[in-house]
Amino acid sequence: MSEDGGLEAGAMSAKARGRDELLEEVLSSVAEIGKRWGFELPIGRIWAFLLFQPRAVTQREIEQGTGYSRGLISRTLRKMAAFSMIRVFKEGKEMKYAVNLSLTDGFNDFLKRLLNEKIKPMIELLSENLEKVEDEALRKTFSTLISEYQRLRLLITAFSKILDDIKAGKISEEDVERWIERENGATFGNNERR
Repeated sequence: MSEDGGLEAGAMSAKARGRDELLEEVLSSVAEIGKRWGFELPIGRIWAFLLFQPRAVTQREIEQGTGYSRGLISRTLRKMAAFSMIRVFKEGKEMKYAVNLSLTDGFNDFLKRLLNEKIKPMIELLSENLEKVEDEALRKTFSTLISEYQRLRLLITAFSKILDDIKAGKISEEDVERWIERENGATFGNNERR
């Protein structure tokens, strides 16, 4: 082998090591971010792995790339599909998986699920039991929690509507940014006057 061939192979090997290190760093970082958002660690790691793939991959390839067991991967992929984090399709006899780059779609789905599966049921539970609580301090606590959950419900509903309207082209991202700047300026200006 020539000296140039050896240098070229060494450079390619260093490039591959650099890519592998970057991949591992991204896998770990995204897994941690997902964990902070309430997702299980494997969701973030598998999503990041898929992000680095130039094409859709099989569960076997995900297993090789993440080190997770086939069972954990299968359960995690079902959850990810439910949150629109991945695209799933059949190619021949195999299922293939690719990352869904529309983060807003996935986040919006997450918000809607949070609203329907956690927040609305909690409002109903607290509301249904408010009158049954005899202790006045506890009843006041329940009332405060109901109010806070109602505010959160309104916030999530409004935010989700904005995301839907941006996607549908009813409003532009620039419109939302101008509105935020205007509101921040109005809030800042109001606080200065006090």
